[in-house]
Amino acid sequence: MQAESLETSAGQDPGERIDVIVVVRSRTQIPREVVPFQHLTRAEFVTRHGASPDDLGAVAAFAAKHGLTVTGTSSARRSVFLSGACSDFASAFRVEIARDQQGFSGPPIEPDALADVIELIVGMRDVPVTGRAGPQPPLQGPLANTGVHLATADDLDRMNLGSTAELAKFYGFPDLDGAGQCVGVIELGGGYHKQDLDQHFGPASKIDCTDVCVGEGANQPCDAHFLSAFAQWIEGKGPNKYAAKPTVEVTMDVSLLGSLVPKSKLLVYFGEDTERGLVDILQTAIFESDPQPDVLSISWGFQEREIVSSGGKYVDLAHFLDELFLSAAHMGVTICASSGDYGACNEKEDGLRGEGGCDVEFPASSPYVLACGGTTIVADGSEVVWNSEFPPPTPTTPPTWTKHAASGGGFSTLFERPAWQEKIHANKGRGVPDVATVADPRCGPRFVVGGASIPAGGTSAAAPIWAALVARCNQALGQRVGFLNPILYALVAAEPDLLNDVTRGDNRYRPSDSACWKASEGWDPCTGWGTPRGEKLVSALRVALAGSPRV
Repeated sequence: MQAESLETSAGQDPGERIDVIVVVRSRTQIPREVVPFQHLTRAEFVTRHGASPDDLGAVAAFAAKHGLTVTGTSSARRSVFLSGACSDFASAFRVEIARDQQGFSGPPIEPDALADVIELIVGMRDVPVTGRAGPQPPLQGPLANTGVHLATADDLDRMNLGSTAELAKFYGFPDLDGAGQCVGVIELGGGYHKQDLDQHFGPASKIDCTDVCVGEGANQPCDAHFLSAFAQWIEGKGPNKYAAKPTVEVTMDVSLLGSLVPKSKLLVYFGEDTERGLVDILQTAIFESDPQPDVLSISWGFQEREIVSSGGKYVDLAHFLDELFLSAAHMGVTICASSGDYGACNEKEDGLRGEGGCDVEFPASSPYVLACGGTTIVADGSEVVWNSEFPPPTPTTPPTWTKHAASGGGFSTLFERPAWQEKIHANKGRGVPDVATVADPRCGPRFVVGGASIPAGGTSAAAPIWAALVARCNQALGQRVGFLNPILYALVAAEPDLLNDVTRGDNRYRPSDSACWKASEGWDPCTGWGTPRGEKLVSALRVALAGSPRV
C-alpha cells in the first residue's frame, strides 16, 4: 500500500533528522468479526497477527542500505522505527525535498520488493491532524448568534447534576468503584495541574493516576491565567481564552474518570498530534502498556470529509487506526470515543460554513469504537438531543462570547454499515453514535480547573463517562466486556428499554442548515440507542455472558 505521509516541518533542511515509523503487514489477516466475550491475550494476538521476522528484517535491511538508522522493531506493533536525515529518506523513498514549502514533493514510493510488505509510513509529515471534540471559536458573520431557535433545549428548564455522584445515581450506575480495572485516556496535547486534581478529589483521595508520555508527548498544562479566563467564560462572564481548552479537556477527562472509578488504575497517555504521534500513542496503549487498559477513552477526532477529500493523504492512516481498534477489540479492550460537538454537519472553523452537507467524526465512525453522543437533561428528568448555546446568552452578551453546539452524528463514508446495524437503518455507512450521555455544560457535573469549579460538557465528557460505566460493568462481571457494540445492539433489540431512549430534538448545527437528523424511537444518528441505565445493562450483560459459548 502506498503511503501518503509527505509534509514535514523539518523538510527544508536536508540534513535535519526525522523519526519515521514503517508499518508492515500482519502475519495472518486479522478477522473482521469479533466473537462476543471471547478475547485473545496480548501474547496470543501477537503470535497470530504480529509481523513476521522476515518482513521486519527486509525493511530494516532496506533502511540500512540507504543510510537510515533502525532504532527498533516490534512484532506486536508490526513496525520498524527509523531515524535519519531528510535527504536519506528522500533518496530511499524517491521523493524530493520541497524548497518552496515545508515538506517533500510527492508521496514516498516504496521499493518494488517491499510493495506488498509495507502498509503505512508515518513521520514524514508533522502537521497536526486532529481536533479536540468540544467548543471551538464561535461562528462569525451573519449566522452567528442570530437568536433563531433550533430544535433545542434553550427554552426548557434544565436539571443540573452538579457532581459525578449525582450523575452516577441519575444513570443508575452499579454501586462499584472500578477496583481491578485499568482505564486509559488518550491525550494529544494539553495537560493538568496536580493541584486542581487534589482540590477536586479532596485531600484524603488516593486516585492511582499515572502519566504515560509517548514520543515527544508530555503533560503540559497552560498557565493559570488562561484557565481563570476560561472559567469566567463558561459561566457567561467574559470572552473565551481558547489557549486554555486543551488543559480544560485533559483535566475534565481525568477528573470524571477518577471520580467515577476511583479504585481503578488510570493511565493518561500523552502523545503528539501528528500522524506518527497518533500511531505511536495507540500502538503503545494497545500493545506495550503494562498493564494493558481494559477500557480506552478518546475525545479527539477529525472530520471524515477531510479524510476523504485529502487525495489519499489520510485514508490509509484512518484505515490503519481502524485496524488498531479492531486489534484492541480482539483483545477485549473497549474503546469509547466522542461523536463530536458540531451536529450533523460536523462543522468546524475551517471555511466550510457554506456547506450544508452531513459529516461524522473519526475515530467515532470506526465500527470497532463505541461512539458517544450527547444530551441535555430537562428539569423533569427526561433528556433531549444536546443542541444549544453556551454559556447561556443574555440580551447584552456579545456574539463572540457564546457558542452553539450539538451532538455529532450521521453516517460514515469511510466505513460500511456493520452487520449489527443492518436491521436499524438502510444507509450503506456505519451509523454514529451508538449511545449518549449528558453533554450540555449547563447540566454536567463540575470539576476543578485553575482553582475554579466549572461544569463538564461536550461529547468529550460523554466518552469518559461511558468508559467509566464499562469499567464498572467489567468489575461486576469479573471479566472484560470487550467489544461492546454487537452485544449492546443485540441486547437492546431484545429489551428496548435497556437504555433511556431519547426521542426529542435534532442535531442541526445552525439555523441555515437544511440537513440534520431527528431523534426518534429506537436508534437514531443523534444519540444512538440513548443514555445509560447502568444496573439494567449489567444484568443484561451478565445473562449474555452466561449464554455465550466457552472456548
